[in-house]
Amino acid sequence: MSIVAPHKNSISLVDLPPELVTRIIEEIHPSTHFDLGVTCKYLWACSREVVRRHRQGHARHYGICYADISPATVPELLRQVIADPITGYYIREFEIWGSRELWEDWDYHRLYKPEYKPHFSDQTRSIPCAT
Repeated sequence: MSIVAPHKNSISLVDLPPELVTRIIEEIHPSTHFDLGVTCKYLWACSREVVRRHRQGHARHYGICYADISPATVPELLRQVIADPITGYYIREFEIWGSRELWEDWDYHRLYKPEYKPHFSDQTRSIPCAT
């Protein structure tokens, strides 16, 4: 069995300076950050900050269903994703409660509890007790 030796002029990811490796990690898909980090101690050290941001994003957003009841929800979530794209990886559900076609429509959605109208079977009739 022969092992092919690397090319004389080839360079490995671990040969690069940590600042450049960290920048490369920032550019790859968020689902691969942890996998790359656990390949060796050097890459784990370079990806430590990215993994910390994953923990924050998971704790803050995982399992939450966001909705646009408040008109500020959409711009606020977009601001967070622009500031840290890893945040967008953990926002998995977003419910749209209505259309906002016009500028005047950008207000809180009014959620009303339906008025309760009892059915005949729900109404109790008093029956005199036999004594």
